[in-house]
Amino acid sequence: KTIWSFSSSGENLSRPILDLQTGHLYFQNAQDTVFCLEAESGKQVWLYTRNDAALITIRGAATPTLSEGQIFVGFSDGTFVALKASNGQLNWEQSLNRNKKFRDVDAQAVIYKDSVIVSGYDDKVYSLNAKKGSLIWSYPAGSDVAATLKDNFLYIGSTEGSVLKLNAENGDLVWTYKSVKGVPTQIVVFDDLIFFGESQGGLTVLRDRDGKFLGKFEPGRGIFSKPYIDEKKSEIYFISGEAYLYHLKFIKSPLETFSFIH
Repeated sequence: KTIWSFSSSGENLSRPILDLQTGHLYFQNAQDTVFCLEAESGKQVWLYTRNDAALITIRGAATPTLSEGQIFVGFSDGTFVALKASNGQLNWEQSLNRNKKFRDVDAQAVIYKDSVIVSGYDDKVYSLNAKKGSLIWSYPAGSDVAATLKDNFLYIGSTEGSVLKLNAENGDLVWTYKSVKGVPTQIVVFDDLIFFGESQGGLTVLRDRDGKFLGKFEPGRGIFSKPYIDEKKSEIYFISGEAYLYHLKFIKSPLETFSFIH
């Protein structure tokens, strides 16, 4: 039974997020408009929109990030903003990517201590002060998916076809894996293992500490969705480019060999 529906007058390409304390729902449509709704009723609380004069953009929209009363979200004109979660008021904005063909900031931001970290599509990874928006550091690796944060490290799937591990504190590079077929999905970290899908390849596993290749499962026609890991059972799920749902068990032996059981 449908409880309520809300027309945003455009494609809704980003995942909505819910604030359990206030009952507010936040999402962005493909026309660079961020909506805040009452989750209980679907009533609009506020909206924030930007007008992008660019002729070429990526078909996408960033999923908002909520932290300490602020909504962090990027737009197709290369702008990244912090909005007051209660009323949509602009707290600060940063123009991140002005010089590239695709200026879009479609990746979801992640929070690290007092900073917010986000990537431009074909630009850089940026670490910004969450309260002021000032730049802390940047690294030249664009992405359209959220970075994965574990402890003090970031894992980036670059749109140029590489996977990187960065120090979240200062942006220093730890290692790079460049043999990605196509574009990698968002990274999943489990123990000393790195999992990701390739848009023109398979499910790939690297060793966390040094980025060494451990193994791959080829489903055919690539992988575009982020894998999901059942950590208790050492099992993994993903959807292939052919729209098949795969459920695999992975085995890592003491000899550093790695294999999947279909």
